[in-house]
Amino acid sequence: MEKLLPHIERLLACNDHVIVPGLGVFAVQKSSAVIRGSYILPPRASLGFNPMVHHNDGLLPLEISRALHLSYREASRIIDEEVRLFMEDINEEEAEDFGNLGSFILDSEGHLQFTPDNHLPFLPMNFGQRAVRLPAPIAINHRVIEMNFPAFRILRYAAAAVFIFALLYSSGVNNTATLHDQANLNMFQSFNWEELSDQSVEEPSLEVNAEQPVNQ
Repeated sequence: MEKLLPHIERLLACNDHVIVPGLGVFAVQKSSAVIRGSYILPPRASLGFNPMVHHNDGLLPLEISRALHLSYREASRIIDEEVRLFMEDINEEEAEDFGNLGSFILDSEGHLQFTPDNHLPFLPMNFGQRAVRLPAPIAINHRVIEMNFPAFRILRYAAAAVFIFALLYSSGVNNTATLHDQANLNMFQSFNWEELSDQSVEEPSLEVNAEQPVNQ
């Protein structure tokens, strides 16, 4: 598979899947960043394999024909020959390396089992990605702050609060005080001097009886 591996890696770097006729399809699987323990693992791309896909989309033969300046038929013949030789070397006893992509092995039923490589450096998503260590948590000391006020200060503040409350409350009472004062003036009755002047006042009579002697 040495003739096919460079072309497969180049196609996987630009596409999300590559079909190898007669073998199966390799698909790029992306995962998000995760926190494990005290590290942040960066987002990574891995590979999946499905041996049930057998149709040829023509992507790999076109890449080989373009890179090696061959016809499409000659490129397809190279792919078939490389896959045939690879399948003859696979057995149940030892895993067969598949370049930087991973390795293959046959299970007890004769099915292909693919194990992807952990690094996959040819995928752009994995280039230069490293785990980041989380900073150590900062210890916080919880302190209780006590404030002690003298008794005379508390009394002073209480007296000031009562005084302010009294001023606010008295402003509402003083609004009605003038009304009471004006109402109390009604108890004094005014005198009508004209009526009093019309009334006759009897003056005492000063009659002198001539017959009776007047004592000096």
